[in-house]
Amino acid sequence: MGTVRLESVHKAFGEATIVDGLDLECPDGSFTVLVGPSGCGKSTTLRMIAGLESVTSGTITIDGTEVTNKEPRDRNIAMVFQNYALYPHLTVLENIAFPLRATKTSRDEARRRAQEIADSLGLGQLTHRKPKELSGGQQQRVAIGRAIIRQPSVFLFDEPLSNLDAKLRVETRGELMAIQKRLAITSIYVTHDQEEAMTMSDRMIVMRDGKIAQQGSPAEVYGRPESVFVATFVGSPKMNIISGVLNKGHFASETGESWQVETNYSGSALLGLRPEDLRIQPNPSGGATITLIELLGPRAVVSMDFYGNKLTSVVASGDLGLFSSGDRVSIDFDPHSAHFFDSATEERLN
Repeated sequence: MGTVRLESVHKAFGEATIVDGLDLECPDGSFTVLVGPSGCGKSTTLRMIAGLESVTSGTITIDGTEVTNKEPRDRNIAMVFQNYALYPHLTVLENIAFPLRATKTSRDEARRRAQEIADSLGLGQLTHRKPKELSGGQQQRVAIGRAIIRQPSVFLFDEPLSNLDAKLRVETRGELMAIQKRLAITSIYVTHDQEEAMTMSDRMIVMRDGKIAQQGSPAEVYGRPESVFVATFVGSPKMNIISGVLNKGHFASETGESWQVETNYSGSALLGLRPEDLRIQPNPSGGATITLIELLGPRAVVSMDFYGNKLTSVVASGDLGLFSSGDRVSIDFDPHSAHFFDSATEERLN
């Protein structure tokens, strides 16, 4: 069983707290993604699980065994790094087989297992090449193969796709997801890319300032963000936020627009609308002015100025004939699609 548990884990460098009392459980066989902005503590958390960073306080267990103070080699984990960390003088086959050098595995057996893994990763015809003769995606697959051959309880991935171009990144993450599902090994993946986190994870952990801001399935985090931070971090384009006042089923913006909504809360609030839920109509007296139209194939992102507040709406490309930069538009939305947050705490209200 590859269940990973962190209980009250704290990490500080001097007076600077990097991870602040983290409680986290990654079930056996799950694919958990830690995501958040730079400096939120996600990579430090991964390195503490790996044993590459010490824990200031708290405990870490893997397979029910506490490993808080154990050396990395004693944790039965395999880590894939951002920079691949391949041996340039070894072939693909030798790189994949390398972890077995420290065991009593025979040379022939090591090469046989390495060849099987290379074949499964689509590297079977490249085993004689050196890393410099491979593309970035192929190098990353070699690094993954080297992790697989150890048959670990847990895979740890530290932004492994960030060096790849956009097209190769999409292809490689699909391959990585297929490998993880086939092997059913508990995996913890760190990225700053929320789209990558949404696409790959079973469980998504959004971190901020060394703490968990929200955790759950990607659908839960996207569909019901618990704070303005999560709402605007997860989703592209990011959620629109409008300040105003709720009163008896109506929301009035600070600029005077009013919409009917479905909440009984009264008081100052922030209205959150996903760009795909924000509807726009041509209106010479509307409160929003189009500033930019970005065509993205079957859809387009329309950016607007709404009394000094930037809003975005996603529209079908077939409707673009209705809009031009500089046009004034009115905005509307389905009441069921609205999110509300407390103006003071920025925590979810409904």
